[in-house]
Amino acid sequence: MTDSDTKMTSKEKPRILIVDDVSENLHVLMNVLRDDYAVLAATSGEVGRSYCVGGHGERTNKEVVQAICALLDELRPVGAPHAGLITPVADRPGHDRRYAIDPERISTELGWQPRHDFQQGLRETVQWYLELDDWCTNVRSRAGYGGGRLGQAGAGAGAVAGAGH
Repeated sequence: MTDSDTKMTSKEKPRILIVDDVSENLHVLMNVLRDDYAVLAATSGEVGRSYCVGGHGERTNKEVVQAICALLDELRPVGAPHAGLITPVADRPGHDRRYAIDPERISTELGWQPRHDFQQGLRETVQWYLELDDWCTNVRSRAGYGGGRLGQAGAGAGAVAGAGH
C-alpha cells in the first residue's frame, strides 16, 4: 500500500498508493503469541474443521490507509497531514477485491478473541515500523526492493506502475 522507498522524514515527498479492496486486518504477532489459536483449535476444536482467525474488523484499504495517516500525523508530524499523500491507483489484473474473512466460528465455538482492537493493533504496528525504520531500510536494501508497487506486469523491479513517474 505504501511507496516505502522513501522515509516520512526524507526530503522527497513519499506517496501512499491505495486500491479499492476490502480486507480483514489483524495484529498477527500479538494474537499468535498470546492466544496460540492453532493449539486452541487442535486441542478444543472439532477434528477436520477449519477455523478462520480474524480481528472482527473488516475495513476497506482506504480506511486502513487513512487510519495509518492519522497515526503518522500524531506520531511523526513531519509532513502532516499525511492523508494528502494518498494516490488511488488501478488494481492489479486478476486481483481479488475481497480478502476479509469471517472469524465467527473460532469465536463462538472455541471462545477465541483478538487481544487488540484494530486501532490499538495498528498503533503498535506503526510504532514498531517507526522505531525500526533503519532496520526496515536495510532489509529492503538487501532484498533489492526499490519501494515500488509490486504485482504489475511489465512494471520492472521497484517501479511504480501507473504512478506517472
